[in-house]
Amino acid sequence: MTEIWRLLIFSFISVIYLFVISKLLGKKQIAQLEFIDYVLGISIGSIAAEMATDINEKAFYYYLIAITVFFIVDLLISFLGRKGAFFKRFFKGTPNTIIYKGKIDYKQLKKSKLDINDVICLCREWDILI
Repeated sequence: MTEIWRLLIFSFISVIYLFVISKLLGKKQIAQLEFIDYVLGISIGSIAAEMATDINEKAFYYYLIAITVFFIVDLLISFLGRKGAFFKRFFKGTPNTIIYKGKIDYKQLKKSKLDINDVICLCREWDILI
C-alpha cells in the first residue's frame, strides 16, 4: 500500500474513532472542562493524530487500543466522581471563591495563580461590578 493511501485511510479511521469516543464521553462546553478532562482530551487527540500520520509499519490497532484505554480512564474518573465527594475533589479539585461579598480575597487569588488584572477583565466580561 502506498504511503499516501495508508495516510488517508488511517486519517479517516482516526477521525471516525475520535467521533465515536467523543459521542460516548458526552458533551461539555469548553468553559466547563476540568483539568483532567482537558488532559485526557489532548492525549486522545494526540494519539489519534499520531495514528493518522504514522507511515511506519506499526499496526493501527495499537493506537486504537491506546485511545480506548484513555477513554476507559475518563469514564472511570467520571464514574468515581459521581459516586463520592472525595474522588470528585481528588480528580476535579475544588472551586475557589475569589470575590466574596464584593471584595477580592487575595489569599484565594494567590492560591488560584490568577493575576488581579485577569480577575478584573473577567468581571468586565460578565458585567460584574466590584
